[in-house]
Amino acid sequence: MKYFFTILLAHTLFGAKGQAHDPEMQKNAVILNSRMTPSSLVRTRTKQKEALKGNPFLFQESKKGIVKIKHHYNKEYAFANMRYDAFNHEIEVVLENKKRYIRGTDLNGFALYHEGKRLLFINANHYSFKNTKLQGFVQLIEDGGVQLVKRVKIDILKSNYNVALNVGNNFDKFIRKTTYFYAHKGVLYQVKSKKDLYRFFSKRNFNAKTVMKQHKIKFRKQKEQTFQLLARTYNAQVANK
Repeated sequence: MKYFFTILLAHTLFGAKGQAHDPEMQKNAVILNSRMTPSSLVRTRTKQKEALKGNPFLFQESKKGIVKIKHHYNKEYAFANMRYDAFNHEIEVVLENKKRYIRGTDLNGFALYHEGKRLLFINANHYSFKNTKLQGFVQLIEDGGVQLVKRVKIDILKSNYNVALNVGNNFDKFIRKTTYFYAHKGVLYQVKSKKDLYRFFSKRNFNAKTVMKQHKIKFRKQKEQTFQLLARTYNAQVANK
């Protein structure tokens, strides 16, 4: 049942697969403003401490975007200025020139419009990794029986300044780590190397090595393209059986 819901969400959330070319906002989206019960949906937040370097956002600049609220599943809410805070797992929006925040736990997913593409993000709680639910959101790169998702995790690297030696940094800073997963029936499988690819697809009677040779793709230079190609080819093969 969980697997069915994840697939259904990916197909219905904003009406298309991830990274579809669609620079326009959804026509049926509700433009949210400060008069639409902001106290139940959006909130203010205290500022990060000034000594912290960098920022926690997936993109530094604001984007047009759409969110899907859990308790308003059939409605989409659009914002002209929106950013995803990947450290706090929140959406920052601007309402009447004021920054407000939507908790990630209140969302099924959201979309950002970036460089003429719609980037689709799904609440990671819909998946499990090593029998554990993840926090935040994953980006849907390829949809189907096997999905490819990308997770950008942002943490804080503590200062490591050594007074005696006068070396190191005397400030905390944000660091980011990008991880790719294949998702099958709601379960995430992390892929880092070609061995991970071969192992994952061999269990599904699919020769990933042959496909990579046919397309002359260079894994080290084209990791995301390789992951996406294999998921797309596998899904097409299964669909044609």
